[in-house]
Amino acid sequence: MEEEKKCTKCSKFKDLSEYSKDKGQKSGFRPSCKTCDYEVVKKRMSRPEVKERVIKYQKEYRERPEVKKRMDKYYKEYWGNPENKQRAKDNYDKIKSNQWFIERKRKYTKDYNLRPEAIERSRIHKKKYRENPLNKKKEAEYSKEYNSRPDVKQRNKDYYNDKKNNPEFKERVTKYNKLYYQRTNVKDRQIIKSRQDIKYLSDKYLKTQIRSRSRGILDFAEIPEHLIESKRQALILKRLIKNKKND
Repeated sequence: MEEEKKCTKCSKFKDLSEYSKDKGQKSGFRPSCKTCDYEVVKKRMSRPEVKERVIKYQKEYRERPEVKKRMDKYYKEYWGNPENKQRAKDNYDKIKSNQWFIERKRKYTKDYNLRPEAIERSRIHKKKYRENPLNKKKEAEYSKEYNSRPDVKQRNKDYYNDKKNNPEFKERVTKYNKLYYQRTNVKDRQIIKSRQDIKYLSDKYLKTQIRSRSRGILDFAEIPEHLIESKRQALILKRLIKNKKND
């Protein structure tokens, strides 16, 4: 049976395993138990000035060259051991189904995604991903397949029907349209569209129309000149027919 010792804070007799070791003490253990020590540290760390000071020190400490070198060496040796990898995997499998771990992970993810550096990193990653022709083609194929499913069609139909009958949604759309048509580039586009001869449309605008029709499969650089000119002639014909009907 293990020896017992009285805690100087909670005045309870506990086994020596409940105390941290301290070579400076005559008994070789701290006078207060681990639980009481934890409460003291927790209370002290809850103070904003202490928490800020500790975080600042830890950041400065990790930036030291000798510390970086030592930590890199340690992590390389530690994770190079298959036993350590397996132990970490087993521990993660044990706690990942716990509710407190799920809640903590969800909260951390939410806070992390709101950081400016995380938002900027995500934006750069998404931009690179979309610029890849293979990803564009894959997204277009998936979107076409997904939106052709009967359950998705019905769900989208129900969703938009509910939105149409929602006064808040109507008000939001009206407000957005009002702001949208006040933009300078939109006004210029409206002026160009109102012209009878639309050959003044820029190649960039025509490329955008072609790319939109191709569902993003064609890139701007891949669109040939004859296709741009064909699109221009098609729009001219469409405008002429519309004007003829209006007359």
